[in-house]
Amino acid sequence: MPSRPRLIRLAAIATLCLGVALAPATGSAQADASSALYEAVSSTLSLGTHRETGRLPTVRVDAAGDATVVFAIRGEGDDAQATRAGALSDTLTVLRTVYQAPEGSQVATLTVLGTFPFKSTKGRAVRENPVLRAVLTAETASQLSWSDLTPDQMPAAVDVWWLQGAFADAGNELVETASEPTPFDIVQAHLDETLSALAEGDVRVARSQFKQFFDAWEDVDSTVHEQFPLQYDALDTQLERAEIAILHSQPEDMGTAQDALRKLRGYLVEIADGY
Repeated sequence: MPSRPRLIRLAAIATLCLGVALAPATGSAQADASSALYEAVSSTLSLGTHRETGRLPTVRVDAAGDATVVFAIRGEGDDAQATRAGALSDTLTVLRTVYQAPEGSQVATLTVLGTFPFKSTKGRAVRENPVLRAVLTAETASQLSWSDLTPDQMPAAVDVWWLQGAFADAGNELVETASEPTPFDIVQAHLDETLSALAEGDVRVARSQFKQFFDAWEDVDSTVHEQFPLQYDALDTQLERAEIAILHSQPEDMGTAQDALRKLRGYLVEIADGY
């Protein structure tokens, strides 16, 4: 009979071998699920964008059941309202398709990102960027009536909804002289871009955008402290949580960062009109 130390070594070897055997199988299952979801979404989403970019660059689901779909919003010429309406309709199509697909049972949370070309807060180049984000959990999805849900109702039905300001307002603006963005506008823009990068799992871009947000925050910090003392402590707490999670944790704590920045974004929306 093998001695106890030998039994421990044999058990450790067996566990290691099992892990090595299971890892490729798990990875293969994820790839199969992602591929199947891609086929499902591409079969229900009208292909073509009326511009030079791919329609469906990303469809993936990981072992934890977190799924991400990135689609390029179709351009409708100079009709901004039609472009925006199409984006909402396509988002609903993606959400419905994923959760009604057989592989949808593996999805715990679905993040949908719609991209469109616009000029970022830094630089003059116009590039493809997320302008729309919807997050829908399986629990919330199970309570929806997909046959009755309309694109206009969809933003209120999902767990998280975000529409980039310029994209949301396109076609609705009054004719006026363009003005430079305020420091508060810049802070919000960098925060939105940080959240978008986190939703895509792009840690490098998220760190870069958060650092720029953090630098821009210095320009508004004292004013926010003076004008909104009741909200300031809560803002500062979430800012510190995000800073530690993104800049001072190895590896970065993306879950905490997203939670803190979403709460921070909510506080900024509350004070925006009074700033």
